[in-house]
Amino acid sequence: MDFVEFKRRILRLAESLLATRPDDRAPWESRLLGDERVDVQLGADAINVRMSVAELSARTLCSLLVTFREMFGDGADAVLIADPDPLRLVLFNTRRDSAGFVSRYSRGVVRLEVSAPTPGSMPAVRVECPLDEFGDHVEEFVTVVVKRLYPPRPTGTSGAAGPPGSFTADGGPTGAAAQPDEPADSAAEEWLRAHGSAFEDLDCRVLASGVLSLEDLVGLERVSERLQTLLFRPLERRELLQRIAEQVGPVQMPVLPRGVLLVGPPGCGKTRSMEVIGSAAGIPVVVLPVGAILTKWYGESEQRLRRILALTRRAAPMLLLIDELDAIARHRAGLDETSSRLVSILLAELDGLEDRGRIAVVAAVNDPEVLDSALLDRFDVHITFPEPDSAGRASVLAYYARHLEPGDVERLADRMEGWSYRRIADYAANVVRRFVAGLDLSRPEASDLPLPSMSDYLSALEE
Repeated sequence: MDFVEFKRRILRLAESLLATRPDDRAPWESRLLGDERVDVQLGADAINVRMSVAELSARTLCSLLVTFREMFGDGADAVLIADPDPLRLVLFNTRRDSAGFVSRYSRGVVRLEVSAPTPGSMPAVRVECPLDEFGDHVEEFVTVVVKRLYPPRPTGTSGAAGPPGSFTADGGPTGAAAQPDEPADSAAEEWLRAHGSAFEDLDCRVLASGVLSLEDLVGLERVSERLQTLLFRPLERRELLQRIAEQVGPVQMPVLPRGVLLVGPPGCGKTRSMEVIGSAAGIPVVVLPVGAILTKWYGESEQRLRRILALTRRAAPMLLLIDELDAIARHRAGLDETSSRLVSILLAELDGLEDRGRIAVVAAVNDPEVLDSALLDRFDVHITFPEPDSAGRASVLAYYARHLEPGDVERLADRMEGWSYRRIADYAANVVRRFVAGLDLSRPEASDLPLPSMSDYLSALEE
């Protein structure tokens, strides 16, 4: 990774966040303590990023420690505290010795250091990374730290007061935070701001939330009830399910399936159904395509998969759809080295992604028989999506061409034997494009908006 580009991106992010944080301190306080700021330095053998903040809440500190553990940990004892100090907390990831069971501190590890405020100084957070460990995962972690340390302050919020449990530059607890003058963002907007761009940077697709309902599951009547019973209602009622589960079984009883496998040919509605389920349940849906993982560089595919799964844990609650899983997760006996390692990573990570009902893991495949048997066992619910019959084709076409008469829809659907849901949707969209392109705009505008006729649909069907 280019250090200059890394520094430019981090400083630009910090500047944009700090610009939304008006400083309400008296002039003498600013001169004494200095301003909130981020410094990015390149040393002889390491990169240091130091961030000073006006207040550091206990909640923010805990979230940083958990994120560090998730991104740099590799086992139950993979993150240790070095040299405990009343005014300083240092975490580092460890490397195992040759015996394989003792974790020892050594050079060449990523460190997270949090310093409490002392007279004349502000709370500070420092990330240190050796040059040989510097990579995209470090930039991702530093980006998360900067965003959490410098959240935008709504207009009217005092800079001198932080949330309960936070510490100001003088070391004392702050008062309660002032209420913002403007209405708070919706949960979907907050999630997109916190995690949406991170997923998109990793070539995942974030589907819109809250714009669809179960009525949009058209053409999927044969699988709709199973989708609602096994996935939608558990997502919609996950808190109620958790309370009941604690009464009838172990606390660890999952309220969601370990994994849901959607089986069917391309274009049969697998992705569309998850978009509807997530939107109706009010949780984000992220589609992880195979192309977001596979690269030509040795070891990078595995790194990208780990980063996406780690981000998924931090972004809960959400629904993760792994698209075309059978393209990378076939029987390991016939896989190349990279694909075999990807399967091993999936096996190790999927169990933890359940997160007690906060993450729904769904995979779409064309042929489940080719999946690795151990990975197939991780998905305890299988839902088969058949090709649409005549009634299914008619309901999909009526959904995308609702101005047509029912009889015309049925006539068209009868001529679409073998078509998938996606092909019908694309066909209906192309009819509208052709119709608009052929309109004579030189004529006076009519009072009624012109719409494609049955002849337009038949003409497009012939072609």
